[in-house]
Amino acid sequence: MTDSATGKTFTLALALHQAGWLDKAADSYANVLREDPRHADAHYLLGLVRYEQGLPAEAAQHLRAALAVDPAQARAHVAAANAASAQFDVVVAGAHFRAALALEPADAETLRQFAGLMRWDRKLAEAAALFRRALAARPGDPGLMHQLSGALMEGGEVAEAERWLRASLAADGGNPVTLAALGAMMTTRGRPAEALPAYEAALAAGGDALDLHLGLAAALEALGRRDEAAAQLSVAAADAWPADDLLRFTRRLFDLGDADAAEAVYRRFAALTDDRRRFPNAALRRLTVRPAAEVCREQGWTYHQVEAPRLCHAATADGERSFAVPEVFLARIDGAEVVPSSCTVVAGESLLLDGLSTNSRLSVALLPHVVAHAADERMLLDLPAAAETVEEEAILLGGGPNWSHGVLDWSSKLAVLERFPELAGLPVLVAPTLPGSIRDLFELLGVPRARMRPLPAGEPLRARRLWVPSLTHSYQFTSPTHTGFLRRRLAPLIAEGMARPRRRIFLSRRQAGYRALVNEAEVLAALAPLGVEPVVPEDFPMAEQIALFASAELIVGPIGGGSAAIAFAPPGAAYVELVHRRIALPQYGILTALLGQRYRQIVGPMRGNRGPSEFDYDFAVDPAAVAAAARGLLDG
Repeated sequence: MTDSATGKTFTLALALHQAGWLDKAADSYANVLREDPRHADAHYLLGLVRYEQGLPAEAAQHLRAALAVDPAQARAHVAAANAASAQFDVVVAGAHFRAALALEPADAETLRQFAGLMRWDRKLAEAAALFRRALAARPGDPGLMHQLSGALMEGGEVAEAERWLRASLAADGGNPVTLAALGAMMTTRGRPAEALPAYEAALAAGGDALDLHLGLAAALEALGRRDEAAAQLSVAAADAWPADDLLRFTRRLFDLGDADAAEAVYRRFAALTDDRRRFPNAALRRLTVRPAAEVCREQGWTYHQVEAPRLCHAATADGERSFAVPEVFLARIDGAEVVPSSCTVVAGESLLLDGLSTNSRLSVALLPHVVAHAADERMLLDLPAAAETVEEEAILLGGGPNWSHGVLDWSSKLAVLERFPELAGLPVLVAPTLPGSIRDLFELLGVPRARMRPLPAGEPLRARRLWVPSLTHSYQFTSPTHTGFLRRRLAPLIAEGMARPRRRIFLSRRQAGYRALVNEAEVLAALAPLGVEPVVPEDFPMAEQIALFASAELIVGPIGGGSAAIAFAPPGAAYVELVHRRIALPQYGILTALLGQRYRQIVGPMRGNRGPSEFDYDFAVDPAAVAAAARGLLDG
């Protein structure tokens, strides 16, 4: 192809791109690059096409190629920053934004985008400084003032945040979004009387966003006008809304005490989704979360307090940490219904949740069957009728699909049951999703498989007489009672492993569907000189897993289902936990301290999220930092 022909092909590609024919434009840009691999404009524009098509990684390749030819293209740096941002690579995105600003330091849009990235990354002081620079380049811009206000508010500079938000409101002539933001700010600052007119003005100006209605209800509630808050929400919810918005209306109405309105809105939500199709006989149930001890006392059922609530202490690398351990108990519940999604128990109009659920209280509403959870402990469940009834006495052990929860949480119920040998012959009800390796663990801990009976999938089970042991600890914090129980009951397997040659293990999550370490290969290469070998725990029977981890002097791995392996590692072993900032929790630092092990946590940047929650981002870590941490723990 001649230079003239290449130019015509590029002109055609540009015309197709401008017309929105992205696939054809991409093909034409590719034709240009086959003839001229260093055509900077073709690389740049093909990068934009791939970004528009939702292919940020491919976009980044072409934008890097464009910059390799002409590194002084500010627009290419901005586009590369956006492609990196779409992959949650804050470090690379920031580098490109800085390069663009070195070329065009007063570009307001580049400054705004970079500021937004820094705000998302919780670098709020840097975000505010960038927003101020953008305002200097584009004075009086109401959107920039609004965004600056948000960054300042999140950074704790509330008075300055209010000043900028009011300036934005004066500049935009009463935009409903800005008015709603002012209402939210006033409510947060404890000034709901000032929030109310802001929300009312936003509605009068044509605003109709869900958050506007929810904000107005919050202001009314703060003023002691709960009934009025529920009434205005009920009226607003009568309009056409997407299913997810109807669910939010449902939960807020229920929290405000209008259960009838909440149920009516929820039925509209259910009609728009396929959620109820799995449970065609489901019915809404209004329950109240109550302590098992209170319900048992009221009904005259047996209740044993196994351990009183107490405060535990762990000497971590960051200093002494304290955590509360709740009451540990065994309760007898007659006529119980087991909720399969959480392995909690319905007793009449009460829901027994405390001591039975591995979820935090804040995340209970995310469980299947749970529609709403109000601050006063009322709950609304969409619950099918019991699928079957167990007439004989039984024990609820429960469980779930997660290996770590099985090791650190659900098996802790066996530490409670150990104290009641008179129950040893009863059948044990377990979750249908319980992994085979955790069933093996339960057997190693004293429950033969012949006693295990799976709960029905998705539907409650009614039990004439159910013995309910609690967990030994709360969400995230494993009790010394349970670690002692595990190591005592599994002592022969742990001793066998400790007698083996020492091993250095990397817990691979390459088979996981989310929360993956995207640069696992690079991390393994950095660890190779230390003799670290990758292991996929589920490739081994449970007994071999226990012995394998007991032989480990070093365990490295991303947080996930296999992290509980350290419960079987010997005292003095080293654990390097790899996380991203949304899941940088103290859990394993405390657990390793209880076990007499050494610990480091490496936090890396997030990438895309393929999972169901904000904790499930894929991420990367600095391979050199991981190797240095491992070497430091081994040498220490």
